[in-house]
Amino acid sequence: MLQFTTPNGKYHVISHGNGWAYEITCQTTGDSLWFQDDSATQFQSDTADLTNEDVIRTYFECLI
Repeated sequence: MLQFTTPNGKYHVISHGNGWAYEITCQTTGDSLWFQDDSATQFQSDTADLTNEDVIRTYFECLI
């Protein structure tokens, strides 16, 4: 398991199984999202390896 925050520290990310699944928590609201398998791969691609906080925020806005 790998844990890190996004570049500006807005999101805390836990990577399970070397990218098999991601748990992303917004540091401001405490909301969290979970992606696994193909969804995790797509999320990683869409967010430029979990560095694009604008795209991550869009996921939160659409899914929460």
